[in-house]
Amino acid sequence: MGLRVLSRARAKGKKHHSVVRSLACKWMRIIFQCWKTRTSYCDENYLATLQIRTPQLHLLTVNAIL
Repeated sequence: MGLRVLSRARAKGKKHHSVVRSLACKWMRIIFQCWKTRTSYCDENYLATLQIRTPQLHLLTVNAIL
């Protein structure tokens, strides 16, 4: 997830420190949720939740993976 997000944001003209801060915030939310529910991180769960909450972002993420 990290390098894809970094390269996509840099292509949009975002500065490096801004992208890193945004990515760190996303990972903190993921880690906190895993800690709260006492589960390990699973990329499939993340993508399924992303699809439910924001379908347009899910399509961008799936296309970036492929």
